[in-house]
Amino acid sequence: METKKEKAKNQEKETQNYKCPKCKKLFASRKRLTRHLNTTHSEARTHKCTICDSSFKRSDHLKRHMLKHKPDRERIFKCDKCTKSFFTKDTLRKHKRFVHEKELPYKCEWENCDKQFRKRSKLKYHIAKDHKHKKPYKCSVCKSRFDHPSQLKRHQRTHTKEKTNICIQCGMAFMKFYELQKHIKEMHPRIFKCKVCQKEYTNKKSYERHIQKHNPKDFLFVCKHEGCNKIFSCQGSLDVHIKVKHSNIKAHCGKCGKTLSSTSALIKHQKTACKGATNNIDQIKIDKMKIVNGNENIENIQNNNEKNQISTQF
Repeated sequence: METKKEKAKNQEKETQNYKCPKCKKLFASRKRLTRHLNTTHSEARTHKCTICDSSFKRSDHLKRHMLKHKPDRERIFKCDKCTKSFFTKDTLRKHKRFVHEKELPYKCEWENCDKQFRKRSKLKYHIAKDHKHKKPYKCSVCKSRFDHPSQLKRHQRTHTKEKTNICIQCGMAFMKFYELQKHIKEMHPRIFKCKVCQKEYTNKKSYERHIQKHNPKDFLFVCKHEGCNKIFSCQGSLDVHIKVKHSNIKAHCGKCGKTLSSTSALIKHQKTACKGATNNIDQIKIDKMKIVNGNENIENIQNNNEKNQISTQF
């Protein structure tokens, strides 16, 4: 199982390229670039062999060299496919993978490219060098290419005729978002209505200039139901409050029949007093939507959504 640290490290390798300022070679991480600069472009050989006069830029190169000074009898890991033997099990494993099994686990997935590599860094370098200016995401229908998967997905909708942009006011659906915007502008223009004098405006700024002429006290709308007296800043908010809070729709428990003051109270009741009760909260919400928006509007939106879902299946 890959740990979070390993996953983050792999993601960094897959998404970043670091270029050497001297030879322009690409690396998958900053650490590898630094190591490359210190070894390839640095003259200092600070790691010296204590047996011979050899010196190296990197400690791992020195360790590999020191194995040469070990007696052959310590090469206890023998290859069963050839006569070679090794000091460590890991070295033997790598020998088998790359010499006898010809294992190349990292394959280029670009179209018409069958190159394979032993190391991920080699694959990344190949993609950056040979496929740099190509768009990786290809449409399977018309062969168009895109830089990002979201662009490809949006393009593919033109082939499937999928309509995902739905008008919340009438339920009509459109393939493209700008078509939905145009529809709303033409068929459902926003009306700004003064709640004091009932004058209507299609321009928000004109509406705001108009309401400044009225006294602020004119915009206080009070619920007159007994025991309520809630205050709202516009008539529309008050109307919705009355329809929802003071309608005949009640939140009642399907198990014990108890009537609650609100859907939130019903949820709490069913979690504590009546565990396992049938939850009819969704139906209550639909009933309230019908009161606020009208039965006909809700049914039209539901019917249009069903039609759109059916049309996308063919």
